Amino acid sequence: IKLLVEPDDKHPSPIHGDDLMESFELKVQLNGLGASTSLFAAVNTTYLQALAVDQLLHLGCVAPGLASAPPMGTAAGFNLTLVQFQLSPLQSGGLEQGVDQMINQVVGDVLRDYALAIQSLGNQCLSVIARDAMNLHLKTAFASLPKCPPPAPTYASEFIADRGLYTGVLLGSV
Repeated sequence: IKLLVEPDDKHPSPIHGDDLMESFELKVQLNGLGASTSLFAAVNTTYLQALAVDQLLHLGCVAPGLASAPPMGTAAGFNLTLVQFQLSPLQSGGLEQGVDQMINQVVGDVLRDYALAIQSLGNQCLSVIARDAMNLHLKTAFASLPKCPPPAPTYASEFIADRGLYTGVLLGSV
């Protein structure tokens, strides 16, 4: 990370003089980071049972069998147990190290004191913003599905199949 301060000598300012450029190394460690979500899809089994086997492979055929088409994300969660932050100067000097120690202390205090607020913000982002975006994407994807193709011919007759079964049973019992 580079910090660049360019004072504007044309306007009155408490910061004046030459440009200041400092380089820092930033290390952030996240522990216990996790996210979860759930999806709800109500299925109309009566509709799906009426489909031929080859039609079950086409989303255009299966989608109408979802009573809540499209499936919807219902809940999401975010967990962040511990955040550690460390800023280190790439140049040596008392001022750089003092400023870095102060920044490390302030950021550490903020992260510790506001850990529940950060977790709540993450939960809000996942459970509302990300869920709504996912639901919109699913709705758009389901709206543009291809039409359901007709079932492939099975080349079988129920009459012939039944007679073949009875003949097989008779021949097998002899």
